Amino acid sequence: MNEGLGDILIACSKKNAQKDKIAYLQEKQKKYPHILAFLKYMFKDSIQFDLPVGPVEDSFGNLLYKPAPKEMDLQNVLYSSLRRMKIFMRGEYPTMNKKRREEQFIELLESVDPDDAVFLIHMKDKKSPYKGITKNLIMKAFPKETENW
Repeated sequence: MNEGLGDILIACSKKNAQKDKIAYLQEKQKKYPHILAFLKYMFKDSIQFDLPVGPVEDSFGNLLYKPAPKEMDLQNVLYSSLRRMKIFMRGEYPTMNKKRREEQFIELLESVDPDDAVFLIHMKDKKSPYKGITKNLIMKAFPKETENW
């Protein structure tokens, strides 16, 4: 079974020392090279999302998406959806209907592992929900790749 990005970041956040978090991320990046692209979307300031800020809920606090069951093996779905991320970025697909963009985001949330869905919601808001997983940590773990952040 593969590890999803949410699973990896949860495990990383449980490590106490920064050096252990860095080593863990570097190790996982070798097996799952798309990790850094998603972390770039979360932490690079110039990348903004054309989606509403905050939880994906209605005005009554009900989720607008149905999370997939954790038992399903959906960890690879997020990695395979990397190319679709541009749909949600500000400045990309400027003629796309706002409602359609939001519907596609909800469809993505429903198709991925629940932990990956949590990551995506926080990614669009540029806020890490994981203890100790910060822009600074990612830049220390991958200095060459994050040079222009």
